[in-house]
Amino acid sequence: MTSLDPVTFEILRHRLVTIVNEGAISLRNVSGSPTVALSNDCNVALLNERGEAVVVGPTIVTHALACSYACNYVDEHCAENPGVNPGDMFFTNDPYVATPHQTCTVVVAPMFAGGQRLGWTGAGIHVA
Repeated sequence: MTSLDPVTFEILRHRLVTIVNEGAISLRNVSGSPTVALSNDCNVALLNERGEAVVVGPTIVTHALACSYACNYVDEHCAENPGVNPGDMFFTNDPYVATPHQTCTVVVAPMFAGGQRLGWTGAGIHVA
């Protein structure tokens, strides 16, 4: 593995943080839920290929954890049938799978480059 110099590391770290921060802002702006739009009851995350959070947005951390649980569920139950492919998105509000309760929803999507899955992106919200 190649090491990064401190300046490059900070540039990459800042870019990843900016991506999740802007994702959280976009999620709030398009949400029809007052709890999301007004109280930030949502979050976004970038996750590695194993579904472990790499960068988490600035709002409710529970929703980022739900993204991780959803990725693990998809890997365990959907990897072979129907498969996990570019362009797929997986949605759940099942508290036995990922969310804290049924009024929370999570959507996760795999990220691919060159035909190889590099990680996941996810968003979770509380719908009132």
